Amino acid sequence: PRYRAFAPRQIDEVEAIDYLGVRLGAYARIEVPVVLLGGDRSPAHLGERLDALARTLPRAERVVLRGQGHAAHTRAPDEIARVIATFADRVLR
Repeated sequence: PRYRAFAPRQIDEVEAIDYLGVRLGAYARIEVPVVLLGGDRSPAHLGERLDALARTLPRAERVVLRGQGHAAHTRAPDEIARVIATFADRVLR
């Protein structure tokens, strides 16, 4: 029930993404360093999408958070912050 109010916007978001289609060719031109975060308990299709992005983005780094799923931002915010801070320290030098 607490997520019910978000459902219409989620449906709109998915429709907008579907309308754009597969844009891996456009993403291949992104030259900035990117960290792709996923959890080993996330739905498989999300990991597959991150893997496709990791293969496409020229400067991508794929990080898998052990024991985390799609809600890692609420369950392990410190771990996410650590990954991002470490990545930023390395690429912003």
